[in-house]
Amino acid sequence: MPLLSRVCALYRGEPSVIEERPSPGLSHHLSSPSQLEVGALPTPDLDGVTLPQHYARIAQDSLRSSTFAYRLVGPEDVKLIGGKPMTAGGSADIWEATYDGRKVVLKSYRCYITFDVTQVAARFHNEVNMCSFLNHRDVDTVPFVGVYSTEAHPFGLVYGYMDGLDLKQYLRNEPNVGRLKLLTDIARCLNRLHDLDIVHGDLQTANILVDKGNTVYIAGLGNTYILPHSAAWTAEGRTRTGRLSRSLAPELAGLGTSPDVPDSTHPTKASDMYAFGVMAFEFVHSGQVLTGRPPFHGMIEVAAAYSMLNGDRPPRPDHPEVSDRVWYMIERCWNRIPSERMSIGGAVDLLEAELRRIPDSRALSRA
Repeated sequence: MPLLSRVCALYRGEPSVIEERPSPGLSHHLSSPSQLEVGALPTPDLDGVTLPQHYARIAQDSLRSSTFAYRLVGPEDVKLIGGKPMTAGGSADIWEATYDGRKVVLKSYRCYITFDVTQVAARFHNEVNMCSFLNHRDVDTVPFVGVYSTEAHPFGLVYGYMDGLDLKQYLRNEPNVGRLKLLTDIARCLNRLHDLDIVHGDLQTANILVDKGNTVYIAGLGNTYILPHSAAWTAEGRTRTGRLSRSLAPELAGLGTSPDVPDSTHPTKASDMYAFGVMAFEFVHSGQVLTGRPPFHGMIEVAAAYSMLNGDRPPRPDHPEVSDRVWYMIERCWNRIPSERMSIGGAVDLLEAELRRIPDSRALSRA
């Protein structure tokens, strides 16, 4: 398949390795009766149950092989607030709710009519395992309460409520915050994950949360991956399912554009570092803190992502707060060749040295 066609297929959310294969039968969620009437899409064999019941069974089956213990939250104990989600991500809706007399949030994975529900189940299962594993370890992740699975929300996870914002919104609301200190805190959080041989797999501003005390938390654990040699847990490699984006490392795109960038079937620490470099650029880019502009702002996502994958990089921001050290780190992190990227430990050391160099720790602020 031509390269551009593969790029466009990946942007649409299709597997990056395009091949014809039969539908597993249970992969289509009918959002309206008319879709069933026209017979445009295959439907699963429901064996006398409704489609929501069918999805709930798949969710429950996926949990039977969970590696770590988790709490099953009863549907009668969780009360949703409002008639619609408080926000929506790329793959899940976030609902405000109450549980045991306290405010919580419900993350509910969506099932699309064109999406393999077994992939949703795998991501759900992976997030349950990861949250259960991290709940009692020294990693700043959003507190995990338990699993919530009903016909309306078959793939649901309950988290503690955080009185804070995702990173992009936080930076817009707090333009005078010390951005270098914040970036260093994010690097420290990622370093603790990598020390456990855990790869995040979806590092972006939407998956970094900051509370009112300026504490950083890592969220979005559905794509996390524990390296096979980890003593904590051995996990199988997963097929690439990520959408094409600016922060997607070339080896995960599966485009085969260069012999020195071998394809990878799963996220790695090096691919996390590529995404960290893109995020770091967002911190130092002139005006980024107010406008949320990513690299190659103004391009459509697929064009900007393709430019990044092709080796193009935006120029160094022209203002004095971007030191030679910080720019060196960014360039090392988003290097196209995985083996040439800086480790997260190296990034932490460099950023901490920069903080020591600047007495008031307000580098990259707009104050």
